[in-house]
Amino acid sequence: MFPALSLIFFLFGIRILANVIRENGTSSAIYGLGTMGLLFGAIGTFMGVSLGFTGTWDVTGVDQGTLRAAGVAIQSYGGVVFGIGFLLTALAIADNKEGLHKIFAYIGALAGILSVVLSVMDLMDCGLWETTTMIYPIVYIIVSLWSITVGLALFKK
Repeated sequence: MFPALSLIFFLFGIRILANVIRENGTSSAIYGLGTMGLLFGAIGTFMGVSLGFTGTWDVTGVDQGTLRAAGVAIQSYGGVVFGIGFLLTALAIADNKEGLHKIFAYIGALAGILSVVLSVMDLMDCGLWETTTMIYPIVYIIVSLWSITVGLALFKK
């Protein structure tokens, strides 16, 4: 439940940050494209997780393993879209910020690239799921920390 709530707050913050990007006038098109990737990636994550949870229900005539696999596939494809969106968003923010915020935005962009690579690995070979599952928390922590710093900077305005 916590990741779903954090995604909602994250998307809200990204929407608020759009006003700041528009005021500066640079990279607003890249930022807009990135936010679309974030939105559709979040929707894919919600759908994939929800479908995966249905695999735990005892329903006659339904193969739970297939439902879980379909959920992971949707979630992985959503992860590719989310990673690309996060990469574009972070690059647009880096273009509009200075100092530490710029450096942290570039680190966020690297997290977006890592997310795309991990999601593609998940889609290509389900044997790698155990390995990628150990690396995803690193991406989550980087995205979370970066989101918190951006949010705190917005609160100061």
